Amino acid sequence: MIFFFINVILKLNIMAPQTPIDIPKQPDNTPVRTFSIHTFDDGNQKYEQYRNEWIVTDLDNRGKCSLKNVYNGIEIKSISAWKIKDFNDIQ
Repeated sequence: MIFFFINVILKLNIMAPQTPIDIPKQPDNTPVRTFSIHTFDDGNQKYEQYRNEWIVTDLDNRGKCSLKNVYNGIEIKSISAWKIKDFNDIQ
């Protein structure tokens, strides 16, 4: 009886996919809207040293967002959305 269950488990394992499903990636030439921070306060002063171009990675219903730096991947977990502006508007 145990042999039967081991055999079934082995067969199921062989039939299971060995690699994850390929999810199409976003093409590199797709335009991405970027933002700049215009108000560095509340502990975010440490991010002033980086190039000021960010991608919004999350936005909640309380007016907070998460950002990721375009150039080095530094992440800001929470900043008020009113403190950022479209990158093209600041230049």
